[in-house]
Amino acid sequence: WPDSLPANDLREAYLRELARRGDWTTFRALWKKSAAIDLQCDELQARLAAGATLDYANDLAPLWQGAHALPDACDAVIAAARGSGALTDARVQERLDRAAADGRSGVAAAAAALLAGADRVDANRIVAALRDPVATFAQAKTWTDTPRVRDAIAYGIARYARRNSAAAETAWADLQGRFQWDDTQKNRVLNALALYRATSYSPDALARLDALPSAADDDATREWHVRVSLARGEFK
Repeated sequence: WPDSLPANDLREAYLRELARRGDWTTFRALWKKSAAIDLQCDELQARLAAGATLDYANDLAPLWQGAHALPDACDAVIAAARGSGALTDARVQERLDRAAADGRSGVAAAAAALLAGADRVDANRIVAALRDPVATFAQAKTWTDTPRVRDAIAYGIARYARRNSAAAETAWADLQGRFQWDDTQKNRVLNALALYRATSYSPDALARLDALPSAADDDATREWHVRVSLARGEFK
């Protein structure tokens, strides 16, 4: 019964043991497509051991294009992809931004560690803004206005708004005039401030949601507009 659940569980357990041993020849012989991310990375490692070259679109993009953490089994594959040029700085930056937008500081930190020089400094600012936004806001007053500096502040305010929307509002009022925000950065902040005012059913929640630019509105803010309106008995 090769297609049964017990057979699949046994195969995947044995594949993990083969990967631990580094027995890539036997691994390749027994490999069947799996939904397990660690085994997908092990299979890529097995191909690398056989002298294959990884293609970003077919091999790496399904793992890389997301904001979730990758298991340790993927470390060697990511390192090889960086070394071969398949995983470019631009692709690392894209993953960093996806993780930051999702509030995943650990994933953002792992992406930042793949960068170097000024890119690494900027990326570490973004990670710090996610992990300690209050300290970031204090330091930001001395920072030169650059796109990645603004990104760090915007991600930090959006993250902080989840915990304390009033304090995040104060930080935004303090920093807003110091930097030349682009629309994406500004809308990220406005969206988070309005959304988390709404999730706490603050008195100004509807006004904040109504005032959002259309580009800053999304499914979450629209949903909470309905929730707050229903809670107040406003059905029109």
